[in-house]
Amino acid sequence: MRVLCNILLSILIGYGSVASADWINLTGAETSPNIAEIYVLHDRVRVNLEVFISELDKFEELLPDAWFADQVGTRPPLEQRMQTFATERLQILTDDGKRLAARLELIEPRLRVDRKSPFAGMVNPYSGQRIPEAPADKRVAYAEIVYPFEGKPKYITIVPPLDAEGNVITTIGFIAYHKSVPVIDFRYLGQASKLNLEWDDPWYSRFDNPNLKRHHKSAMMSFLYVEPYEVRHEILTRVKDMETWMELGLRDPEYIEIDELEPLKQRIGEFLLGKNPVRIDGATVKPILDRSNYVKVGLSGIQLLEKPERLEVSQRPAARGQRRLGTVQRPDRAHSGDRDRPRGPVHVLYHAR
Repeated sequence: MRVLCNILLSILIGYGSVASADWINLTGAETSPNIAEIYVLHDRVRVNLEVFISELDKFEELLPDAWFADQVGTRPPLEQRMQTFATERLQILTDDGKRLAARLELIEPRLRVDRKSPFAGMVNPYSGQRIPEAPADKRVAYAEIVYPFEGKPKYITIVPPLDAEGNVITTIGFIAYHKSVPVIDFRYLGQASKLNLEWDDPWYSRFDNPNLKRHHKSAMMSFLYVEPYEVRHEILTRVKDMETWMELGLRDPEYIEIDELEPLKQRIGEFLLGKNPVRIDGATVKPILDRSNYVKVGLSGIQLLEKPERLEVSQRPAARGQRRLGTVQRPDRAHSGDRDRPRGPVHVLYHAR
């Protein structure tokens, strides 16, 4: 689970129902038989791979000798098998054309991670295709593979297992991160895919393939809702971008310490409160800051950061850190008493009545 510093602002006039602004991935890639989580770090690419039980033959090089009782002594040693894996199975190439060597860190039987897809098995309203469901058999071989590199390549190319004609031989759903920033939502790794790396700000790292993208591409998002008796303005932004407009006042430029969380949150809220004027029928309306929260984001969307923890601002000492955007999920609101107050992960609200 990756931690974000997102601020959501709303301007509310009177009372009204609150609509949902959430987004759900309809590709079905997160329920693929095989799953690869790919992390581009400062000196290596790390791949966490889940191989479906019936697809083990596609990744035979990773499997330990103990799983082949009838073939003991006939298989190549692990080092040789990993050379084959790095050149014929899951290949990663740098911008100079160098194919990275692969090192197996861990291989063990597990049950697949339950990446819930609420529409699995249903028909995608856009494509008309049925959204795949995860295999009923949850058994997988879980592997952690490291591809070391030197320097900072401008891009890497990720190549899935291919046959002699260049066709992919197995289905892999994957997600890619540059440092801690998700570059894409879950998609299918169906061909060689070039990932351009923006080392100073990984938020802007991108795949060449337009189908491999993150739904939330902007570093700041603003939502304006105009309804009877109510106007709401919501802003979702990164702490890094707030640093452009205001002094964060942190002791350590790389981290927000636990005792700095609340004061920083209040300063950001107050700053944005004064920078978002609204006029209704020509009259200026004074907003009221209701609340703000740090949030964390995972495959299931945005969740409140319920327990305070040290948050990273810098990815490395020489550069400011990155934060990723998530979706905004806000349940309906009742219309009486205390229930008029929003519930769930609504992060900063302005009320103007």
